[in-house]
Formats: sequence, structure tokens, C-alpha cells
Amino acid sequence: MALFKTRFLIDIYELALAGASDKTIAKHLGVSTAGFCGWKQEKKTVRYALKKAMKKRAVNEDTDWRGYIRGKLPPKLQDVWDKITEFEQESNGYTKIESLLNGKGRHVRQQLLVYAMLYTGFNTSKALRKVAISRSEFNKWKENDPEFMELLDEIKFIQKDFFEEGLIKLVRRGDSPAIIHVAKTFNRDRGYGEHTELRVSGNIGFIPIPIHELDLPVEVQRILLEALREKEKMKALPEGQIPVPIMAKKHVESKEVTA
Repeated sequence: MALFKTRFLIDIYELALAGASDKTIAKHLGVSTAGFCGWKQEKKTVRYALKKAMKKRAVNEDTDWRGYIRGKLPPKLQDVWDKITEFEQESNGYTKIESLLNGKGRHVRQQLLVYAMLYTGFNTSKALRKVAISRSEFNKWKENDPEFMELLDEIKFIQKDFFEEGLIKLVRRGDSPAIIHVAKTFNRDRGYGEHTELRVSGNIGFIPIPIHELDLPVEVQRILLEALREKEKMKALPEGQIPVPIMAKKHVESKEVTA
């Protein structure tokens, strides 16, 4: 196992906090990935540093997300949201929130619900409880209110924007997987995208199979045979000549005899 030094703990914590993988941390410390994994098994201090970094990252990511969506709520509703957050800590909080929103109107309640869905990480059940809206009312809005559906669609755009911003941050940090992903997607037109090339050598031909071996119904076989015969007749005619249907010929001959 590689020689462990106490000063490595600071680097391990900071790298893990930045989201670095075991492989990246090991490379930075100048040891093999196997050697670093050995430290994780043998050293409690290494496991502790990684655990602390993971918890800190979770708090930071949650703070970043909530800070990001804070500006998505209209300023006039910020105070209402703050009161909702205050009330939900109380024993009778649901009743207080319900009373607070009772006279706010449908559109305001819908805006607060959409924001609650963002705030709770797209957890609809938690969001409904937070703003004291029943599941049945939520379903009714979804079925009968096109404007509410437009609000729900905004959630997808906000989510995509946030993820895109996070990806850009990773690229700026030099995160290899993120850089590769961007190269394969965003820079696909510059030749970084994956592609599959199929090469076939030799001759490609067709094996003729008699119609009666296809296990088709008799009626289908008859139709296919008639179609093939008509096709062969067309090939045999001089170029530009249109075949006269057999029934039409008989009708013409009969008419001439009658005349």
C-alpha cells in the first residue's frame, strides 16, 4: 500500500467536496486508485474526510438549487412564501397556511404550488402539503386548466437550465466525464460524436423462395401469383404500349359481331 501522509486529508476533503472521483483524488495525490481505496479501508480519518465532504456537498447543492429558484417566484409572493415556511413549523401549520391562501385566488395558489414543487425537488406530494392544496384540486387543474399546464411546463425548462448550468460548472472545473459528454453532444458537429461504421465485404444477393413455401393462405398466394404474371406481361410489351384488359377485349369483339 502507498505511504499515507496526514496532510493528504485536507486535499482529500477538498477534492471530494468538489465532486472528484476516487480515481481523480488518487491521481492528484500521486497514488494508484487501488492504493487510495486501500486507504479508505484502513484509515478511519480518510473515511471521515470523505463522509464530511459528502454531507457538505449535499447541503451546498441544496442551497445552490434553492438560491437558483428563489428568483423564480414573483416578488409580491415572496412574503407569502416566507409566512408559509414559518407556519409549517407549527403544530397547526397546515390550517394556518390554508387560511392564509384562502383568499389569494386560484392563480396565486397555482404559482405557489409550482414554486413548492421546485423547492421540494419535484416532489408533488410534499409540494401539495406545503401549500395546503388537495390532490383532487391539483388533478382538476391539470384536467381543466390549460394555463396551469403551462406553469407545469415551466418547471421542465427551469430544471433543464439548472442542470445545464451545473454541467458548465463541471466543465470549468476540468471534470473529465463532463467534458467528454459535452464534446459528444454539443460539439457533435465538429466530429466528437460517436458513430458506427458498417462495412460489408463480398457480394450481396437474394435467395429466390417459391411462393408455396411461404406458408401463406391460398387466397394470398393466388393474388401474389396474378400480380407477378401481370408484371411479367408488362415487361414483355413494347415500350410505351398500354395492355388492354382481357374483359375489355371480349366486350369489343362482341360489340363488333352484333353490329
